[in-house]
Amino acid sequence: MSTDNRLLTCKIGEDIAEKYLISRGYKVLCRNFRKRVGEIDLIAEFCGKIIFIEVKTRKSEIFGEPEDSISKNKTRKIFHTGTTFMRDNGLKNAFQIDVVSIKLNEYNVLKRLTHFKNVCL
Repeated sequence: MSTDNRLLTCKIGEDIAEKYLISRGYKVLCRNFRKRVGEIDLIAEFCGKIIFIEVKTRKSEIFGEPEDSISKNKTRKIFHTGTTFMRDNGLKNAFQIDVVSIKLNEYNVLKRLTHFKNVCL
């Protein structure tokens, strides 16, 4: 898959995840937060807690399910990037890391969305 196609797939997945979260009462605070230590796809607030969300989107099963690509190293980077976000914004809320796994068909239509809440480091 070309870089342009991969970026389009990622953007579509993030758009779907954002709409899904909003429909469930999450308030999206930031999208694609980047710092030197890493990047967080979506940052939201839900019930007073800050949620750092990694969105994984795939169109095929060649490399497994989307959530299979979340490593301990990736969650550590999200944690460190998230603490930077909290510090930069003067936030003291509790926080957690979630993963939204999205599978699209060949026409970029949603086949499956799974929301994994409070994934472990």
